[in-house]
Amino acid sequence: MTTATIATTSPGDAALGLVQRAIADFNATAGGPVSVQQAALHSLVSSGQQAAQQACPIATSTISLEPVYSRLEPAPGWRPSSGTLPGVVYAIPTLIRIHSGDRITGTDLTDLHLAIDENQVRFPSLCLN
Repeated sequence: MTTATIATTSPGDAALGLVQRAIADFNATAGGPVSVQQAALHSLVSSGQQAAQQACPIATSTISLEPVYSRLEPAPGWRPSSGTLPGVVYAIPTLIRIHSGDRITGTDLTDLHLAIDENQVRFPSLCLN
């Protein structure tokens, strides 16, 4: 079984850049067709989280992520509720905006967890309604 790598120091500029690009690419799909965002999400979800992602109900909305990049920190004790999330795991406080078409219909705050594995940003499963 593959487990998360323990990170005990702040991420470097390269890791931060990877996270910023992955989230910008994901956010580019917000407010558009749900199927487009779902395709983007599936490309970001870790291989150890694909089964959990496929078990999500059918999405009816899209989201955008507004992280506080200066607060990207290692999260060595965090584990997904099922499956695995290989790589170095980080947490980042994030405002989530929920979109129905081009309208923002809700918001939420969370610590978004993600991993960097072989220079790729990977998400745990994210179920969107």
